[in-house]
Amino acid sequence: QVEMAMKRSGNEPMHVIAAFVAGTTAGEVDLSHVILTLTDITERKLEEQRVAELVAAKDDFLASVSHQIRTPLTHVMTSAELLSEKHELAPSEVEEIVGMIVRGASEMRSFVDDLVASARSKDGILVVKPEVIDVGKVTDDVLEVVARVYERKTARNATAGVTAWADPLRIHQVLRNLIMNAFQYGGQHVEISAVRS
Repeated sequence: QVEMAMKRSGNEPMHVIAAFVAGTTAGEVDLSHVILTLTDITERKLEEQRVAELVAAKDDFLASVSHQIRTPLTHVMTSAELLSEKHELAPSEVEEIVGMIVRGASEMRSFVDDLVASARSKDGILVVKPEVIDVGKVTDDVLEVVARVYERKTARNATAGVTAWADPLRIHQVLRNLIMNAFQYGGQHVEISAVRS
């Protein structure tokens, strides 16, 4: 048996398995009498390709999820370790560390909300609740989490005073993704700015 790639009329791809059976004459193979069969396996090959693409998409999705969750999770774990080391901490320091944990956990919750929203959008259901957003404040919140993971890089938030009419969850998602990509793939210094249009 031999698997072959062919072209149909119209130049469409076609995959077949070719098999042949030769007759015998006086106990020897007689190639003058051959039965050739072609089995069309195009649908099977297309299905295998679709499965391979789905597996690749799943791997990419899991890698993205891992990356998105790792940043706030690292933030929460680092903050929790500071508390567990039992150093003499001032009440203000404890309050600040607890605040970091809360914000990191909130970041993870937001990401889970993003996943739910993405699943709903594929079904044609996406709830958007716009309101006046302080872009500078949202940017500060995102930077506080991301900058602690990329401590060797510096950042400047130049969005103070900028407001937007947007869904808080969506704008947070957009800014988080942009800022995380800037820290991961950009230079040593990251600057975030916004202009009114």
